[in-house]
Amino acid sequence: GNVNFPSFIGVLDGAVHDVIFDKPYINCTCSQADRVAVVAGWAGRSAGDITAEITNVEVRDADVNVQGAYASPTGILAGQANNATFTGCKVSGSVTAAGTSAECNIGGVIGEIDDKCSVSNITSDVEVTVENTSRVIGGCIGSVRQACTIEDVHHKGILRIGGSGADYSGHLIGHIAGKVVVRNCSTEGSFSGSGKNSGGLIGSFFSGGSGSLVGTGGTV
Repeated sequence: GNVNFPSFIGVLDGAVHDVIFDKPYINCTCSQADRVAVVAGWAGRSAGDITAEITNVEVRDADVNVQGAYASPTGILAGQANNATFTGCKVSGSVTAAGTSAECNIGGVIGEIDDKCSVSNITSDVEVTVENTSRVIGGCIGSVRQACTIEDVHHKGILRIGGSGADYSGHLIGHIAGKVVVRNCSTEGSFSGSGKNSGGLIGSFFSGGSGSLVGTGGTV
C-alpha cells in the first residue's frame, strides 16, 4: 500500500534553509509505516541520488500528535533521514505519540537517522511523551544507524515514557548502532518511565568498535 508522510514536505530531495515555522500543528492517526514531522517526513532517501539539506531552520513551539499502530518514525525536523545534512537549526515544542507498534522510532527533533547523515549545531527544547509500547525513544533523536556524525547538538527538555516502556530510550539519543560519532553534545532536563535499555544520555550504543563518544554529557 501507499506510505504517507504527514509533514510540510513529504520527501525532501533538495534543500530547505533560512525558514521559520511558527507554532506548527500536526495531529494524525497512522495506519501504515508513516514518517511524521513538521519539516520533512523523509529527508533524503536510501535509494538512488536523493539527498537533503536542512540549514538554519527554526521550528517554534511545534505541537506534533501521533496515534495509531504505526506511529513511526516521528520527529519535529524529520521523521526519517537518509543521505541528509542538518545544520544550524533550532527546535522547540512537543511530540506526543500513542500507539502499539513494536517498530516505533520517536525523537523530539528526528525520529530515525540512517546511513550517510550529519547533524551539527542544533539546539532543542522539546517535551516528548510516549504511551504504550514503543521500540526506540529519544528526547532529541530516536535512533542513529550506520555511518553518521552527531556534533554540537545541545538538547534540553522532558522525556516521559508510559505503559510498558521502550526497548531503547535515552534523554539525548535512544539507540545507536554502527559507525556513529557523537561529539561535543549535551542534554539536560528530566526523564521518567521504564524500559529495557535506558540512559540519561544514550539508551544503547552498539558501535562494533567503529563509533565514538567524545566530549558529551548532561544533567538529567
